[in-house]
Amino acid sequence: MFEIVDIQKFGNYVLKNTKTQQITSSVFQFFGVKPSIGDKLLLFDELLNKQFKNYTQPYSFEISKNQFDEAKQTENEEDLAALVHDNQKILLKRIYG
Repeated sequence: MFEIVDIQKFGNYVLKNTKTQQITSSVFQFFGVKPSIGDKLLLFDELLNKQFKNYTQPYSFEISKNQFDEAKQTENEEDLAALVHDNQKILLKRIYG
């Protein structure tokens, strides 16, 4: 899980890994939701690893309306993520990147 610690120009999000406290950044686009500083992002860690075979930028996410995606969402699923925004978990589906 990552905490959003800063949102910079052009969709560059600075994230802190809540387990390791390591800081990283990546370019994201979100459709249907606007993350804020302090929100939590549950995301497949390897998407932020530049050596990962499927690494790319930007990553684009939209709100998932598929009820089956909720059952599949884990931190090991490349195409699904979740945003904890205003104490609500919002399921996101990767649509690009």
